[in-house]
Amino acid sequence: MTIFQEGGSASWLGGLAEGLIRAELRDAPGAHDTAVSWLLTGLVIAALATGAMVLFKKFRKDRALLKDKPWSLAEVFGYLAVGLFPIFAVLLAVYYLSLDFTNILGVQGLFKGVACAWLLYVVLMVGNDLIWPWSRTDYRLR
Repeated sequence: MTIFQEGGSASWLGGLAEGLIRAELRDAPGAHDTAVSWLLTGLVIAALATGAMVLFKKFRKDRALLKDKPWSLAEVFGYLAVGLFPIFAVLLAVYYLSLDFTNILGVQGLFKGVACAWLLYVVLMVGNDLIWPWSRTDYRLR
């Protein structure tokens, strides 16, 4: 994919994608494109999961009896951890439904892609919590 190349050298996304490909298939035709597609799939699923979890958290806070009561940090991080399972389940389903992902990336590519998606999800969730005033109070920030 020429979108992810800068002047003949691979971009940061392309470099990250190279680490997902099984060693014996690095020179296979289409392997790089498949790895980039896997990364983008993980990023999209993580962003969608973040949006769903933010909406669910907003709904729970709006329905609470004590609207200004902050959640404990255990609740905040427990809630954040709950969103990791759907990301893993959806990525696992996508991985096994595509023979390209299964054959070219291997199991290590699956787990590296899941780790990238989880990292993006956690960064987006914490960032979202710090942006919105109704959620910022959970970190004892005003």
